[in-house]
Amino acid sequence: MTLISVIIPMYNASRFLQATIESIVAQTYRPLEICVFNDGSTDDSCDLLRALAQRLGIAVVQDDSGRAYLKEEVERLFVVSRDQSLPETPFSAAMLELAEFHKVTPQDISPSLLTNRSVLAINEQSHGADGTCAPLTLRLVTRGEQDCAVRGPGNGRNRAVRESTGEFLCFIDADDVMMADRVAKQLELALKEPRALVGSNFTRDPPDSTARYARWCNSLTDEQLTTHRFKECTIIQPTWFMSRRNFDIVGGYDINGWAEDLKFLYRHVALGGTLHKVQEPLLMYRYVQQSVSSIVPRTLVRDIRLRAFESQILSSPNLETSRRWSRFTIWGAGRDGKQFLKGLSKDYQRQVIGFCDVDPAKIGRNVSVCGETRRDVLFNLPCVHFSEAKPPLLICVTMDRPLGEGEVRQGPSFEENLSSLNLREGVDYFLFG
Repeated sequence: MTLISVIIPMYNASRFLQATIESIVAQTYRPLEICVFNDGSTDDSCDLLRALAQRLGIAVVQDDSGRAYLKEEVERLFVVSRDQSLPETPFSAAMLELAEFHKVTPQDISPSLLTNRSVLAINEQSHGADGTCAPLTLRLVTRGEQDCAVRGPGNGRNRAVRESTGEFLCFIDADDVMMADRVAKQLELALKEPRALVGSNFTRDPPDSTARYARWCNSLTDEQLTTHRFKECTIIQPTWFMSRRNFDIVGGYDINGWAEDLKFLYRHVALGGTLHKVQEPLLMYRYVQQSVSSIVPRTLVRDIRLRAFESQILSSPNLETSRRWSRFTIWGAGRDGKQFLKGLSKDYQRQVIGFCDVDPAKIGRNVSVCGETRRDVLFNLPCVHFSEAKPPLLICVTMDRPLGEGEVRQGPSFEENLSSLNLREGVDYFLFG
């Protein structure tokens, strides 16, 4: 059976950690290895994790948190807790099976060689396809004392992956919950699509949090996971599942700055990776105020998307794509369209031939794009009705826009207007968030 490493960055996660770990233990697939990087938690997350491991029958094969175990304590922890008939010896059945699984001798993980490592009970309720007991293990890694600052979830995931041993990597945050068949279903898809970053649909807690984004993200087809990538991150990070090889090809997460998930996804696609997902909810995605993902500056994310659009489309190694986009129109002559134009590198700004819109006040006139002041006019480009615009189109218009209180929609929706043009998404147009 293929070993799957579940990757968890952890910082002060004690509030929700139990539900997260229990959902991993409840997976229908074995063998699993839970790899947690503790990024300097100041709460009782580590103690809670150890207690959960002992209660749930998880074998701890690595604990670098600095706790030193007494020799007699380690020997006691080696005992299979669910079988009281076994003698309390360092080389119990659990010890021997764990050694066989990791292709080492029992002496290699003997208590006499341990300072801050221990082995807990193997979950005897977990069995592989051949009926033999398959282990459920835990690796707890803590940042060294030389690291004086919290480095963030990207660094935490990199460190957890570095310590892991599985052929495939399953990512989850320390406050989210997996559905019981998540690993099994994502592994099945990943084996069919060797170069894929695999995701899934999700539910939210509370149910109405980021409702528009969740509705949009869950509605995407596999093809749209790629064609919509300049609008938002089309696969949410806590649903990611991929082979170790694909992770290594990208080179791990960028730990400098924010939005490491978006940077990873763009690099994965640029290097020939594909995007796929299981079209059913396999994760409960918890909304936590002031979480890292909720405070990423909008301007930074827009700049990351701009640079990716420039490198993957405007200067695409595919000559047909780069030639098609050598001249293009921006759909949306409002704030977002103007900011897109201003954010482009100078060489690519020259490729924008104008705007298109539905606003009668803008159509048939030149639209000015200003710098710091209204007097500082950077561009003065024509604006036509969207039906007269020549593709390709870069679309800077809000989709699925809810009507305000008392507001009445005037004319067709944006989606209806776009559909009327019979354009090919990812060829004739891209959406930009």
